[in-house]
Amino acid sequence: MDQFTLCRERLFRLFRVIDQRGGSVTYRNLIHSHGILFWEIDQAAEQGFVEILTRKPPIGRPSYVVKILSRGPSAKLPPFRWFKPRRLSSRQYQFVRMAASIAYHANSTRLQFATDAYLAAYPRAKSRAGAAASASRLFRDPFIRAAWYWYLRDRFVPRGELMPGSAASIYRRLRELGAFD
Repeated sequence: MDQFTLCRERLFRLFRVIDQRGGSVTYRNLIHSHGILFWEIDQAAEQGFVEILTRKPPIGRPSYVVKILSRGPSAKLPPFRWFKPRRLSSRQYQFVRMAASIAYHANSTRLQFATDAYLAAYPRAKSRAGAAASASRLFRDPFIRAAWYWYLRDRFVPRGELMPGSAASIYRRLRELGAFD
């Protein structure tokens, strides 16, 4: 999931704030006073849920006012946040790539290379035992395990192909490429 994609929860929060403020709120007030991010407002405007109007006073800078357009059944609501597939963070990608590299080049158990990869990816880890516990917890995540297989079997993957967005699609693509034969 792209982290800058409007979901239904964020859209309803935007609606609730606008309703509480009387039906129209300035763009700056939404951002500064209510913690709504600028990309949420822009995407809601692009999808036709809100309208951004410009008020130009005779003196001073113009203000941008956000109003709700329509909440009728014709507007297709975005999916819920939990419905969108999640993406790995940059640290998790780094951990997975290092774990695959260490496992490919070293002859060690999974916990040893996972601990070394965790210590390299997360430099603020305090102890080796804590890193081992955290690495073990990370490897229980099916998406991280699938990403590890993706990087471990990279010789089967065509150059420049991006990793799929879910664990099932990673395994399916690796089977298509013959990585599990």
